Formats: sequence, structure tokens, C-alpha cells
Amino acid sequence: MKNTVVLFFMLIGLGVIGAKAQVNMQINEINTLEVTDRIWVTVVPSDRNELQIEGELADKVETIITNKELRLKMKAGYYLKGNQASVIIYTPTVSKIIARKGAEVNFEEETLKNARLDIFANEGAKIRAKIDAQQVEVESNTGSVIDLLGTTQELTVNNTAGGSFFGKDLKAERALIRTNAGGKTEIYATESADVQTRAGGVIDVYGEPKQRTHKRIAGGKINFIKNDQTL
Repeated sequence: MKNTVVLFFMLIGLGVIGAKAQVNMQINEINTLEVTDRIWVTVVPSDRNELQIEGELADKVETIITNKELRLKMKAGYYLKGNQASVIIYTPTVSKIIARKGAEVNFEEETLKNARLDIFANEGAKIRAKIDAQQVEVESNTGSVIDLLGTTQELTVNNTAGGSFFGKDLKAERALIRTNAGGKTEIYATESADVQTRAGGVIDVYGEPKQRTHKRIAGGKINFIKNDQTL
């Protein structure tokens, strides 16, 4: 009997330790999202403004909203432990996304629509989104990855220090690309492509743009690709 009681309380203790916290909250309308500390975020375009946090460290995620900017980070003592929490954000749209320090942001369930989108990733962060925009500006550095699909009229990309941009499935009309210090870039452009590498880096251009401007400074590689064949 004594052993049974001890085992019972041990199982209760394990259940408490393994329990996952959950936080639900209403938020104000936002247009900027900034995520850091390896937090995983999924953004769902919706007519509501709501935030859901789950995971073992859900209650350790700090949310800061200032002037329509939502910042998500871990509380003191839990820096870079955001991979033990996942966040779902319901919001009509955002126009600026910033991911840092290994954070991951995904907009895959629905198309993110806006006239202009600014998307920045650094310090190993990852961003993936399906978009529909007139103008898109992208910056990726220090081992970060940005992966976009959808459509845009104008695309501007700046990659540096090993940052990568994968936009082969993002149909752009005009593209301005700068890749430095080992960055990797893939784009699709139909009207014009102005591309440049500096101190290494690789740019692959799909879509057979009608106008092409390309320049390599201190190394790097630029490929114009037709039917999966390098020209």
C-alpha cells in the first residue's frame, strides 16, 4: 500500500512537470511584428486580433505592444529558450516583419496581402510567407533564411554575411538584388533584374527578365537560368 501511494504521487508530480502552459489574449491592431529568442510564430490573416501561446515556457514569453508594433521575446532568465513555446497570431495584416536570434515566423496558411512589405531576418532567424504585394524589401544576414512565394511588382533584396533569400516561387516584375560576403539568393523576375555580388555570394535569376544588369565585385557568382539550365 505504501509503495502504491508513493507511485501515485510520483505520477502526479510527473504530470505537473510535463504540463504545457497556455496563454490567450486579445491584442490591439498591429502593423509591425518583431520576434526574437528562438520563438516559433505562426501568423494567420484574420479579421480578429488575438494571440495564443502554448508550450512549456508559454508563460515566459513577454509581449510588448507599442504604437501598433508587437514584440515577442523571452523574459529574463529564459533568453534563447523560445523553442519551448509556440505562438499563433491572428491579425488582419502586417506590413513589417523582423526576426532575430533564431526565431521562426511562418505565414503559410493564408496569403499575406499589403501594398508594401518589409521583411528582415538576422542572427539565424527564419521567415517563410506566401505574399501578395506591390513592393517588397528583404534583408537577410548572419545565417538567416527568408523564403517567399506569391507575387509582387517590385522586389529589393539585400543579403550579407551568409544570409539567404529563396524567392524562385515569388513572381516579381522588377528586382534589385545585392548579395555580399557569402549570401545566397534565388529570384524570379520577368521585366528587369539588377543584380550584384560583392566579396562572394551567389545569385540565381529565373524568369528570363527582359532587361538584365549584373556586376561582380571581388568574387561571387551570378546565374541567369532558363528551363533549369544556366545561361
